[in-house]
Amino acid sequence: MSEGIPQEAKKRWKQQAVQVLGEEFWGDLAGLWPDAGPRMDLYRDGNELVAMVELPGIAGPEAVTAALADRWLTISGDIAYPYPVTEDELLRSERTLGRFSRKIALPLPVNPDVVTASYRQGVLTLRMKLQQETASRTVAVDFGEEMPD
Repeated sequence: MSEGIPQEAKKRWKQQAVQVLGEEFWGDLAGLWPDAGPRMDLYRDGNELVAMVELPGIAGPEAVTAALADRWLTISGDIAYPYPVTEDELLRSERTLGRFSRKIALPLPVNPDVVTASYRQGVLTLRMKLQQETASRTVAVDFGEEMPD
């Protein structure tokens, strides 16, 4: 939805909203808003799309899955709940914990056979090679036999 809005405009609107509504309003609202899953940045680097996904607390490769289908990227997995209290006892809860799944539409086609993934310092980095654009061409139509007069 907001993918086409420049970052400077987003920052300016956020600053204006904080000035009008105050910091407490946003803190209270964050607890009501549905969680979209782990936060992600996506950018183009030459002939690749790069996704950077915040996933602190992933225990190992079996705890996270990245999948590509058509122009959709799905990241799913499980982040262990590290606290000695129940979720109801948390005074504020903003982190993604437990089972998660995040599906985003990719703005450009990628080759699903040329993807690398690495996990360092709580960030999953996916490098996806852009799919080569297919050149258009005119196809000759074969009618087989000539039509009788």
